[in-house]
Amino acid sequence: MAAAEDRRTTVARLMDAARRDLAEGGPARALETYARVLALEPDNADALSNTGVCLRRLGRHGAAVAAYHRALATHPGAPAVWSNLGNAYRDLGRLDEAEAALNRARDLSGGAVDTVFNLALVLKDKGRFDDSLALLDAVLARHPDHVGAAWDRALLLLETGDLKRGFDAYETRWKRADARRLSLDSPPWDGTDLGDGTLLVVREQGFGDMIQFARFAAQARQRCGRLVVECQPEMLRLMATVPGVDAVASEHEPPPPHDAHVPMLGLPRLLGTDLDSIPAQVPYLRPPRPAKPAPHSLPRDRFRVGIAWAGKPTHRNDRNRSCPPQRFLDLMEVPGAVFACLQKGPAAADLTGQVPAALLPDLAAACDDFADTAAVMQNLDLVVTVDTAVAHLAGALGRPVWVLLPHVPDWRWMRGRDDSPWYPTMRLFRQDRPGDWEGVFRRARAALSQAVSDSRARAAGAR
Repeated sequence: MAAAEDRRTTVARLMDAARRDLAEGGPARALETYARVLALEPDNADALSNTGVCLRRLGRHGAAVAAYHRALATHPGAPAVWSNLGNAYRDLGRLDEAEAALNRARDLSGGAVDTVFNLALVLKDKGRFDDSLALLDAVLARHPDHVGAAWDRALLLLETGDLKRGFDAYETRWKRADARRLSLDSPPWDGTDLGDGTLLVVREQGFGDMIQFARFAAQARQRCGRLVVECQPEMLRLMATVPGVDAVASEHEPPPPHDAHVPMLGLPRLLGTDLDSIPAQVPYLRPPRPAKPAPHSLPRDRFRVGIAWAGKPTHRNDRNRSCPPQRFLDLMEVPGAVFACLQKGPAAADLTGQVPAALLPDLAAACDDFADTAAVMQNLDLVVTVDTAVAHLAGALGRPVWVLLPHVPDWRWMRGRDDSPWYPTMRLFRQDRPGDWEGVFRRARAALSQAVSDSRARAAGAR
């Protein structure tokens, strides 16, 4: 009896310590502590369930599924565990199983709000947009302050092309915990004419977002006397070439004098943009001159292709949108094409470390900023990339660009189309099912073979 009481006391102490670690952002440490609990009580449902939570936070989604099933074997009526299991299945792209688990959780919980919200996300991933929107609206009807539901509702509206309602709803982003906080003394711009006043367009989100939404500068400039764009240092020279931009400022410097400010991604809402009025004339930016000479030259009698395979690793969907770089070796087998690396950062070595520079010169290595990269792209026949800033840059330059997309892409690529209303020279290659890069590259390789053949035919006709 005393030994059993000692075990229960030890388990209770360990559970409290693990919960504190998990709450304070230490899933790895909490996982070790839960392992100690399970060594004493192998069927402890709370420890098994929270083990799954730790594993999911660490990105070990398959192991999380196993932990949740162990917990359900002990406690099959636990709605929270079913809900967590559904979320882990969604992480793995196993959407039918995710839907089934979350429906079970909803039934057991009597329609718990977070479970309904998570089910809405799964239905969105499955392309059941109306059903997803109905559930998100139901969540917000019960809890108008549910930031997650409001945010994903905005993304769903944008993804389905309802840009006016979508960009209105997109203002929810300022309520998110990860939102950039603006501390400016000037008033926010409401879209009205500033006369001779200066409008400061404030840097928002990543490089690709800044490139995509820079197109709105020309329209905004019609409503002010001067327009200044704040941006990342890597964007300064390039952003200065955008029509409507009078000056640029680094985000790391004090903002210049101005009369009103607007975040970059707030422009389409204030300008009344819908799907038919996207300013899609390209190019709307150009490499500044003189351009930095490229460190390598590609043969001009070959079809020249620049490639990039990885996005920013901190992006929330990067594990899905970035692809194994070895997949690009399939494209490199196409006769008549030559390739160059446009990949920046540590991920560049994933392929350039395997392929000799004679076959894959690293053009990105000598690019100090996006202006340099833009100059390199001007000498390419095609850019092939996953969903990165490289895609936006090529599209904004009006260069032919193919974007390789996961099964559930970012909202801006929409669904069910192989073109983009944002970039007329862009072609989209989508996964037919989660993780299906093989199918994407099979179609891209066939398209590349055709593009090379067409290029040769044009060259022969010009002689």
